[in-house]
Amino acid sequence: MNIIIDGHALGTLGGIERVVCDLASAMVRRGHQVTIFISEPLPARLMYPVDERVHFIVYTHNGRQGHLARFRQQVLSCSPDVCISPAADRRHLSWCAALWNSGVPLVISEHSTPEDVEGRIWNRAERLAVMTAADAIHMLRPSCLPSLPDSLRGKARVIPNAVNLPVLQRPPKDHPAIVSMGRLERDKQNHILIDAFAMLAQDFPQWHLDIWGVGPEQKRLEKQIQRLGVGNNAHIRGLTTKPEECYALADLLCQPSRHEAFPGAVVESMAARLPVVGFAQCPGVNELVRHGETGLLAPKMSAESLAETLRPLMQSAAIREKMGNKGGEAAIPYSPKIVYDAWEALLQDVILSQGKTNLQEAAFSSRIHDGQESQKMLRLLQHCMARPNVLVADGKLLRRLVFSSPWLTRRLRPFYDWLKGLCR
Repeated sequence: MNIIIDGHALGTLGGIERVVCDLASAMVRRGHQVTIFISEPLPARLMYPVDERVHFIVYTHNGRQGHLARFRQQVLSCSPDVCISPAADRRHLSWCAALWNSGVPLVISEHSTPEDVEGRIWNRAERLAVMTAADAIHMLRPSCLPSLPDSLRGKARVIPNAVNLPVLQRPPKDHPAIVSMGRLERDKQNHILIDAFAMLAQDFPQWHLDIWGVGPEQKRLEKQIQRLGVGNNAHIRGLTTKPEECYALADLLCQPSRHEAFPGAVVESMAARLPVVGFAQCPGVNELVRHGETGLLAPKMSAESLAETLRPLMQSAAIREKMGNKGGEAAIPYSPKIVYDAWEALLQDVILSQGKTNLQEAAFSSRIHDGQESQKMLRLLQHCMARPNVLVADGKLLRRLVFSSPWLTRRLRPFYDWLKGLCR
């Protein structure tokens, strides 16, 4: 197969970027040709390793009509058998426009929770309109499927992300440690974890907290650590390219996120035989962690609840070992072979729609007779694709302004939502 994957900006640290690199490398190793389209020149050093046989093309599409035409030409000149759009934003529309009436199948891969996508990036009607254009829909968790109507659910596949980390022997160490892994942003809620750790510090003076990651909340979290007087035991460690070494030095993982599409750190920790603590209300975490077996879920999204949930694991090495071993067993379905076998089967199935894709005019015309819902989705998709400049302002420039800081996010969110409504 000749596969194109949208990679956007591979020089940044993020879950989608990692998935793109891993998927591209896996498909190349299986004998397929893979090209990753990126929006910026390839950095000297990628955050995640990529097989040297993977090709890269820098595309110039930014929403303007002229750039869109060049983007379409770049895509079709590769003669792809299938294209994958794993975006978490409106870039799906760029691929819909590029593949319109081309006969090339499109796989839309959703890497955010449906609630987050419909509340922050799209509205529900726009999201479903774009899904209508796909020849296959990839989702990370079974619980995401009910967000699709029956007319779309039949072409959806659930494939989790693969975990491909070497499990290292745990070296001798001076103290037990809680580890947290991920981008330092407000929704990851590391501030709650720090508060909880401070509540436990007097009872567990030998324990340390290591938070790995970078992001806009870093300075705020560092100040919080100093303000609470736990600077000797709690640390913001920064970026790591070897998470397996971090897990080897830890005794448990705490993932205090508000929501997750597919928290890779949770599965990685389970594979490393670490128990996991998170919140029972957090989508993604609450599906991966089996409460009482592979970890514990705090009943309330508060520092007090999290502290009381961490306590029994910090008290008992035997409980940590038992849950860690259960986690190792639970991580087996996320092995690379199982995951990429499923991806390869999905792509082989979807290329059978070449020449009769959902983005061909004839196919869409016939769908208009399927019912009012399909007709409405089609018209909305065409409307979205016809206003690229509005999408640039709405989906990129304005969102970048509003979400540039947590302070602006809190104060300008109502205005942002109101303005988005005007753009529709």
